[in-house]
Amino acid sequence: MNSAITTAGINYQPSRLFAQQESPGARYSSLTLSGSTQQTKIQREQNFKQAGVLYRSFSSKERQDLIESFSNSLVSSDDASKHHILSFLYKADPEYGVGVTKVAKGDLLRVQSMASRLTD
Repeated sequence: MNSAITTAGINYQPSRLFAQQESPGARYSSLTLSGSTQQTKIQREQNFKQAGVLYRSFSSKERQDLIESFSNSLVSSDDASKHHILSFLYKADPEYGVGVTKVAKGDLLRVQSMASRLTD
């Protein structure tokens, strides 16, 4: 939880709208116990791969329900944010991205272009 006061309405990171700096007081710890412990960033998170594997684990009915539900949430979003999220979904699984893009009335060519620039 970020309890910092912001006037931008963004209190999380990473954010494409507002560059939030990490608080030096919230640094990772390497506290020595009877051995040692270390909290560190995962070098290769594979967020898109994991989301795609999860999507493909669902039944056809569950996939369609997810597409409908997600699409209905995105249809009224601002254009830039909507296409940003749609590119994530497409990168995770093209079927998922195409399905949500169609129902949310997005531009599939734009989504595909944006997704092609994402790395996992």
